[in-house]
Amino acid sequence: MKGKILILILSFVFFFTGCNVDKTICEESDDYPPISPFPKKNIHNITLYFPNKNLDYLVPEIRKVDIRNQPIEKIIIEELLKGTHNEQLTNLIPSETRLISTDIIGKIMYLNFSKELIREDLSEKEEALVLYSIINSAAQVENVDEVQILIEGETREVFYKYFTIDKPKKTSSLIVNNVYVSPISTVMEYYNNIINQDYIGVIDLFHISESENKNYYALESYFQDYYGNISKYLIKEYKISNYDKFVSVYVVLELFYNNNMDKKVQEQEFILILEDNKFEINEILNKNFFMNIK
Repeated sequence: MKGKILILILSFVFFFTGCNVDKTICEESDDYPPISPFPKKNIHNITLYFPNKNLDYLVPEIRKVDIRNQPIEKIIIEELLKGTHNEQLTNLIPSETRLISTDIIGKIMYLNFSKELIREDLSEKEEALVLYSIINSAAQVENVDEVQILIEGETREVFYKYFTIDKPKKTSSLIVNNVYVSPISTVMEYYNNIINQDYIGVIDLFHISESENKNYYALESYFQDYYGNISKYLIKEYKISNYDKFVSVYVVLELFYNNNMDKKVQEQEFILILEDNKFEINEILNKNFFMNIK
């Protein structure tokens, strides 16, 4: 009798639990969860930066991407390499450029590109547009403050010819929807005024607040004594550290004296500050002396 009761109890339990005992799903069960051959997409908005048609500045372009299968930093750069979808924008990055790898260490993102990224036929402005289209696009990733660009796994002193990339770089908001202003133009104006002995024009290139007095007579005398014999100058090379409100420009130039009879090579670093859409001289660092006219 007891045996029949036990059999009835077990039958009752099995009837109500069936294949679901111990949470095991039986293939024949109607409760077997469906598995989709198409995993659900994870759509995310990213911002890419491309030059406008006139190559004056960068413009943000919003793009929807699926980030379910790859790191977002890799997706961002690969989308950037595909080029813009906007007819009003353009792309200066060579089409054959490949992204070799990405890595994030601390707050720095490392982007390793193929050698095809490098081209030396661009102007200073065009180089800036390519450089910051990459940096501004990449740095939108959470907790990334700086971007280091590598070429075939190696660092370079300069990107193409004008902008240094030997250290990680921050983004530039200045180049977004603002016409590019060349830092070297202020350096050239400085020396053009010297050649023309326009020392008032030289002094006016320096950033001096309204509360500070310009002693034009003393400064004019100083510049005339130091630069009075210069008859010509030639910029051999220059390197720009960044493009922001404060910019450092390293310049190597030849100075010709006494009607081009004498010549010397001068290395200078101009620290510039952007005011009213023009770079002004904050200070000049020479190899042998420091100049700050404030």
